[in-house]
Amino acid sequence: MKQGKELARVTGDGISYGTSLSDNSRIGAIHIQGCDIYNTQDVTDEGTIRINYYGVEGGGTKFRDFAVYDGKLSLTPIFKVVGKSATAQVNGLFSVNSAGRGIDLCNTAYTKDDTKLLNTLSWKDSSGAVIAAVGFDTTDSYRFVVRNALGDIVIAPLGSVDIIGTLKVNGKSVADTYVTVTTYTSGMNGKVDKVDGKQLSTEDFTTEYKRKLDAISTGGITEGGTGYVTSGAVAEALKTKLSADQNLRDVVDKGAARTALDVYSKPESQEVFLQISEGLQELVRLTADEVNNLTPEQAQALKAERQAAVRATLDAEKGGTGEQKLTKTSNLSDLADKGKARKNLEVYSTTEIDNMMAGKLGTDSAYQGIIFTSEMRDKLNNIETGAFAYTDHEGKSHAQVEGYVLTSAIVKELKKKANWLLDGYNSTELATIAKNLELYTRTGADGRFARMENLFQDYINYLVAQGKSSAQAQAILREKLNLLSKDEIVKDYLRKDAKLTDLVLGSPEAQRQVCRTLGAAFAEEYQPLLIDTGWMQMENSGQGTDTRNLFVRQIGSIVSIQGEINTAKRDGSNWGGVIAMIPNKIQPPKYSVRCTAANWNDDHKYNRGSSFTIYGGQRKLQLYERGFYNVNCQLNFTYFV
Repeated sequence: MKQGKELARVTGDGISYGTSLSDNSRIGAIHIQGCDIYNTQDVTDEGTIRINYYGVEGGGTKFRDFAVYDGKLSLTPIFKVVGKSATAQVNGLFSVNSAGRGIDLCNTAYTKDDTKLLNTLSWKDSSGAVIAAVGFDTTDSYRFVVRNALGDIVIAPLGSVDIIGTLKVNGKSVADTYVTVTTYTSGMNGKVDKVDGKQLSTEDFTTEYKRKLDAISTGGITEGGTGYVTSGAVAEALKTKLSADQNLRDVVDKGAARTALDVYSKPESQEVFLQISEGLQELVRLTADEVNNLTPEQAQALKAERQAAVRATLDAEKGGTGEQKLTKTSNLSDLADKGKARKNLEVYSTTEIDNMMAGKLGTDSAYQGIIFTSEMRDKLNNIETGAFAYTDHEGKSHAQVEGYVLTSAIVKELKKKANWLLDGYNSTELATIAKNLELYTRTGADGRFARMENLFQDYINYLVAQGKSSAQAQAILREKLNLLSKDEIVKDYLRKDAKLTDLVLGSPEAQRQVCRTLGAAFAEEYQPLLIDTGWMQMENSGQGTDTRNLFVRQIGSIVSIQGEINTAKRDGSNWGGVIAMIPNKIQPPKYSVRCTAANWNDDHKYNRGSSFTIYGGQRKLQLYERGFYNVNCQLNFTYFV
């Protein structure tokens, strides 16, 4: 507890508290330091940090997700692991940066001898339709497929394409379709060569045959004519034609074809037209880019604005408002609570009017004069004749009677008091009147009560007149008013403007008790604020060093040097050359410190290392190496000053 506020609670279950601020914390095997989270207890190479291994209340009844956001209040995480579907989602660029390592797709259910081994890398559109895939996609064979459902597949190497195995086109080997150079050469070796003046047939080439050959002319498909065309010309012309069995799949530029036909593609249709199944949700749905940098309230307001625009276009009302309205043709008969409605309108029902008018006179019997009200009647009934107390002529006394009196009686009574109005009352009469009215006369009040202009001095004088001294009288007055004297205040209380300098404490324990009461630290037990230089770059030594990646920081009496250097960037030789200097704001070590770096190789003759030393009281970071030139090394010095 501090100042009546509970800061922490210790129970049999442990310690519970609202807020914890710490730069370094360890819970179980997990260590949190600065921006780092790591397993500090497992001494093996398999030390693990498990996230969402347990579920609700430490059990396994419900799945759990893990999401990483960009820190800008985005509604879509950059990386998300969905526990229920065992899916890892990356909503951004997936980049693999390594020195030669790639991506492994491993099927953990089957080995390479089983055709059920499936694993593919797929591309999908926004609706989840697969548009491309690479990998093993069937359990019938071991085929590896590269599929593009939208267009061509282009292989564009810098050099050649070397295919090891059988190359097939539409399931047929090219070896069965095309003639190899060897087969062509072998076949041509069995043919005769052309010789001038020789014929290839035993038949004579007659004049009639020549006339027939001359009659044969060459035509063109595009030019028309009656001549013959070659198969090559036909094949060349057919290349620009579409095949009927392809159903327009062989159109080269599908985008231009859609433009010529004035039709939309499936993705374009989804962007231009609304889907019936969506129920106009596309008009109000917010994309990730639209809600980015918006608070949840702003995103909800933007969606409500779009919904209102759609309702205005459709001339529709918000859901549920129609049921709350009244129908004009019902003439208020569809009111749920007519009594409450009359009360809101401040009107009576016909039944209430009839009950109120029962027993009333009709308009033909109305009184035309001044209305005589019940108040007038009561006022007249209360008028009674009164009389002053008097003694009649027989000497008999009569008591005063309350009521209205006649003017003549008032005149007669005033004549009896005329001398008092002119001469006033004497002291005896004044005393009697004051006693009857339970009042003090002026003389009595002056003798009994203190006057305002004298404050409490009259009371002090009164006590002094009774035999008290002035000091005793003042003490009695302070006791009555529950006040302290000036001396008591100066002795027992502190002045605000003195800032506790007038507080005299006899012992250190009393001082500690005051500090505890104030919630302050006792000076002798309080550690001053530690000096923190922050991370600083190590100084260079000459032109040959490079300390851009080597940093130093001092917190109190602890100094840490961390970072990376290159052994070739040094000022001096390989044996004692300076690679960096400690800045003047950082204290050097009192005693010498040293760290080493090594490079391990399967061939022991390539095992190399280097040592780095800072001698006591010096600022130079020196290097000692053999065969470890031009190597990047990571250093870590930590020492006390």
